[in-house]
Amino acid sequence: MNLEVNGYSIYFILLVTILSSYVLTFLAKNIAKHVGAIDVPNERKVHSVPMPRCGGLAIFGGFIIGYMIYGDPTVQMLSILLGAFIMVLVGFIDDINPIRARTKFFFQILAAGIVVIYGSTYFHEITFLGWNLNLPVWASMILSILFIVSAANAINLIDGMDGLAAGISAINFGTIAIIAFIMNKIGGLDIILSLIMLGSTLGFLGHNFPPAKIFMGDSGSLFLGFMIAVISLLGFKMTTITSLVVPLLILAIPIFDTLFAILRRLLKGESIGKPDKEHFHHQLLKMKFGTRKTVIVIYFINILFSMVSIFYVIGDNQQAIILYVCLMIMLLFLVLKTDILFAHHNEEKERVRMNKEVIDKTLIPLFDKTYIKKGEHFYNKLKSALKNKKKMFVVTANPEAFMLAQKDERYFEMLQDSETVIVPDGIGLVKAGHILGYDIAERIPGVDIAEVLLKYSNELKLKVYLFGSKKEVIDKMSEMIHDKYPKVKLVGAQDGYVEDKDSVFEHMEKMSPDVVLVALGMPLQEELIYKHLNKFKKGIFVGVGGSFDVLSGMKKRAPKIFIKLNLEWLYRIMKEPKRLKRFWDNNVKFIFKVKKVKKANKDK
Repeated sequence: MNLEVNGYSIYFILLVTILSSYVLTFLAKNIAKHVGAIDVPNERKVHSVPMPRCGGLAIFGGFIIGYMIYGDPTVQMLSILLGAFIMVLVGFIDDINPIRARTKFFFQILAAGIVVIYGSTYFHEITFLGWNLNLPVWASMILSILFIVSAANAINLIDGMDGLAAGISAINFGTIAIIAFIMNKIGGLDIILSLIMLGSTLGFLGHNFPPAKIFMGDSGSLFLGFMIAVISLLGFKMTTITSLVVPLLILAIPIFDTLFAILRRLLKGESIGKPDKEHFHHQLLKMKFGTRKTVIVIYFINILFSMVSIFYVIGDNQQAIILYVCLMIMLLFLVLKTDILFAHHNEEKERVRMNKEVIDKTLIPLFDKTYIKKGEHFYNKLKSALKNKKKMFVVTANPEAFMLAQKDERYFEMLQDSETVIVPDGIGLVKAGHILGYDIAERIPGVDIAEVLLKYSNELKLKVYLFGSKKEVIDKMSEMIHDKYPKVKLVGAQDGYVEDKDSVFEHMEKMSPDVVLVALGMPLQEELIYKHLNKFKKGIFVGVGGSFDVLSGMKKRAPKIFIKLNLEWLYRIMKEPKRLKRFWDNNVKFIFKVKKVKKANKDK
């Protein structure tokens, strides 16, 4: 493999820039002390002793030396040098004597504008799955300027711990260099700059890794974020959706941390520019990770995103997107675990204390009633009820059902009825039960219950009634039952688009079915069953949602690996992205509520 770029060995490029930056850091310490750029500890800081904070000068110096030896003087490169100088200068002044946020923002836009307009460094075309997005030049330039400024501020915001911003930046530069190398862009400006920046950052990291001897300050964090964005634009502006996906997801942690910081401050009614001590790394520290372990954990997560980004470029894009989604969800749950969004939100805590009695009156009784016994098979209970002509109303509950029960008193009463059997359909309900100390054995999906009931009905030669879904689906269901379960007596099959749904239950009563499967969606299916349940003397009634689509073969169920790993919900979101809002509104908020209930019960 050729490890040369523009005729220079990659090893020598890295060696020269690492040594240059490492040596220049000693000079940066003296400059910081001379001009008074000292970071004094306070209640918001992690460090405990005064620390010089002009390390960005050493990184910039290493970059300049690397460019002078290995770079080419072009108009585009001159625009990058000028923009970088403005970023470093503004950061350096701010390190000495803090300047107003709007002033910093103006010069950041100026630096980004010089690169975008003068250096023609901006997104040109974005293509995704055959769909081309051709923005006007002015719109592309604005998007690119916002991208550069956002990246600079994201790195600046995460620079709150020894070695954190430098390490994340080094991982980003290394990833972009590898991707450029794989894409055979050996002579490109992006790979030269990536290697120079990687070496300059690693040299400084030798002084900055915990326990740090110097901080990079705004002069370093703004410069690093600026260069990450500029190199990303240089490397990916002419590719497909990679143009946005790769650079953004390599920066997943800084972006997540920035977004949650903005949301957290808005929820508190504070300025989004107000600093606090509730960032992701602060929350990990509170979990007793320690500074070095916290930094390593965040490095590891960032490396995972970088590895998937490399796989995205060289491998199967669809598989890479699945991995991206899995990592994003893992990061989201880790963020929720650290309570980064609602940390020290006094108003929210007070609301929880005021409402805990109401929450307990709904959530805890529902978990008490949920079928959770280990060693006892629910399906055996179903078969016994069928043989003995018993009546049973089965609710395949997920977090959405429990959330609804807290808003709708009638729905809560329905779930609490003695003839109602609650089984945990969603994995969110199982996990929430574990948080509250309920030893829920497993999830029992509605589609599996429907399939088991058809199997038992075939064995026992019972009567089955189907209600719900579209006409073509219900017709397919009828054909499937006739072919696969020939001993089943199908006494009714009505689609869900009939106007008078009560009349269907009147007809159903005359047919005296042993099994009734209703696929009208939650909560309508449960409300209709409960409304007419007292008219029947026997029968198992189950609301099965979209199960008819799967059982009839009209839709494919998630692959077995997703089912086995309890990720069926993720597969549905990937197939139907519009489900993401529903997932957030019911599942994520439900976990928040469960954690509050657990905490409230501890306080009792």
